[in-house]
Amino acid sequence: MVQALILAGGRGTRLRPLTDLYPKPLLYLPGGTLLDHLLNQLERLAITDIAIVVNYKADAIARHIRKRRHIRLIQQKGPATFMAALASAADWVQGPTLVLHGDNYFGQWLEPYVRRATPGRNTFFVSQDAAFGDTAARMAQTGAYILQPEIFRWARMLVEHDSLQALTYEIVARNAPMQILPTNICRFNVNEPSDLLHITHLMLRDWSSMVHPPYANLLYDPMMLSWKARDAVVEESSLGLYVTIGHGAHVRRSRLRHALVFPHTHVEDEEEEFVILAESRRVRIQMYVPMPHLMMPVAVAP
Repeated sequence: MVQALILAGGRGTRLRPLTDLYPKPLLYLPGGTLLDHLLNQLERLAITDIAIVVNYKADAIARHIRKRRHIRLIQQKGPATFMAALASAADWVQGPTLVLHGDNYFGQWLEPYVRRATPGRNTFFVSQDAAFGDTAARMAQTGAYILQPEIFRWARMLVEHDSLQALTYEIVARNAPMQILPTNICRFNVNEPSDLLHITHLMLRDWSSMVHPPYANLLYDPMMLSWKARDAVVEESSLGLYVTIGHGAHVRRSRLRHALVFPHTHVEDEEEEFVILAESRRVRIQMYVPMPHLMMPVAVAP
């Protein structure tokens, strides 16, 4: 594997108003942004030839990776569709390329599955539970796959389509070499604000079995199942279970539980739970996210 491509141009309308401030790949989880977690996967694979297809809020992504000089940004061309994003990378791709969706978080390492891919085949890493649908439909139930260079050129003929399934049907119809590799990876697609809080809860609960950047381990509190960035400031506050405090955030005289505080957000004199707090350029977002399965009391056997 010599190249990797991250698709990061989507608008994320269902995640508004968060995506009014941030592009989807810069939404936050314990340990860093979605993009940070994807780049962590690529570091594990020792892939250094990396490109990111950008469109919406491309400048924010450029600022985020400015110190990673080996990463190239590719401006999406044509319509704002999934297939146009793939087609935009056709001239950059030189060999088999691992494609990752920028709004996905993978709970386990992709590395062992990528190493098992058959050279020369278009390989789709699909959950072993994804057993429904025909072959092309199953292939599309993923956020990670290896494509051969010619597939990106085929995408140029499909730019009006906004789903991976349009491409997988083309691959099957043309009888291109392909394989489906079943995995036991927990893959999470971030489509709505509740997805962020749900993933955060699972990461903090099952920290040792979930993937995160190595530096994040020292900042995890196993007693409170919480995570606080090194440069975050918490003063005169009580942090309950499942709280994430992003870098540069400042929490003062507040009580938080089941809360996700984005980087550089100021929280003062607040008592909140099941909430996402974000702040950018004096715009403040406070989103309450119902999580009924977490609110229910645990039944105790007599």
